[in-house]
Amino acid sequence: MPQHSALSRFLIGFAAFIIVVAGLKSAQSLVVPLLMAGFIATEVSLFF
Repeated sequence: MPQHSALSRFLIGFAAFIIVVAGLKSAQSLVVPLLMAGFIATEVSLFF
């Protein structure tokens, strides 16, 4: 496996972060209700 410089590893990590954030932003109309449903289900399950 070739050794990469610290700068190239940072740039690859930053690019991956940007791609993930862009994907979440474009899927926001689906992700937010799912996260809310998961949160509510977790909170309700604590009482039962």
